[in-house]
Amino acid sequence: MSYHSYSTPVSSINPSVDYEVSVFHTEQGHRYQFNSSGEAAETIELISGQTYTFSLASSALSHPFKFSEISDGVHAGGLSYDTGVTYTQGTDAFSFVPKNGASDLYYYCSVHSGMGGKIRILDYNNTSANESFIAEGSGYTFETSGNYELYSLRNEGGPWYLTSSSYGTDTLNGFKRIEFNNGTLALDIDAGETAGQAYRLYQAAFARTPDMPGVAYHMNDMENNGLSIQQIASNFMASPEFKTQYGENLSDDAYINALYQNVLGRGASDDEVAYYQDHFDRGIWDRPQVMINFAESPENLALVGPDITSGIWMPF
Repeated sequence: MSYHSYSTPVSSINPSVDYEVSVFHTEQGHRYQFNSSGEAAETIELISGQTYTFSLASSALSHPFKFSEISDGVHAGGLSYDTGVTYTQGTDAFSFVPKNGASDLYYYCSVHSGMGGKIRILDYNNTSANESFIAEGSGYTFETSGNYELYSLRNEGGPWYLTSSSYGTDTLNGFKRIEFNNGTLALDIDAGETAGQAYRLYQAAFARTPDMPGVAYHMNDMENNGLSIQQIASNFMASPEFKTQYGENLSDDAYINALYQNVLGRGASDDEVAYYQDHFDRGIWDRPQVMINFAESPENLALVGPDITSGIWMPF
């Protein structure tokens, strides 16, 4: 990501931050904990450029503590990540300096499976002061510390305002996503924006509240796999759930009326049906495009808007 604060300077980085790594027993088996937190599979946040010291307590000495780039982070064995890691000879400790722009990492035990968790590498050390941030280049994700539930969010037609007791109120300009420890909040919810389009089209196709893994799946197809919104609509229409909701081998008239009922929750007037039938007859629109038009119509934006006015929450 790429962004900067334009109202307050970056806080000075502490000389070192210490973590004591110990092991405790849970119903699921042995788990790491940091500074006796009592939290299993804890997500920890590290600031790039900051020095961290990890000291192994006696309970962790038989559970070799390693870093990895493997996404599950709960494996035994595998390749360890050692960039920026310096071991202190004659001690059970090592230091780690995350590099700027590094991807998230995972910690794990190289002997026992199921002990790992996630390490988020943050490029900015957010402070308790009220700060303003602006997205730069392709950096449209704002990364913040802690869980989503620790924050409140509001939007007044321009910037988003993110508030917590630990970090004050941050003003976010130009961001599409906010990443927390336990998930991502999509802010690109307006007409024609990816997250909002995926959510509304999902609801239009299935006539129900979307499930978030499904929305995230289609967002990924649009953003990372190059699929157009028309291709996403076609994929919805090919699904068994769509065919169950709308029926199969529908006439144009039946399809148009089903869209009014399933998307807008009302019947269609004769003029409205005639309008869409004319566009079908002249080859201007096909059925996937018409479903998109319904999903992105001002009427449907007003209907769905209250459900996503504070963003679309996608837990990990």
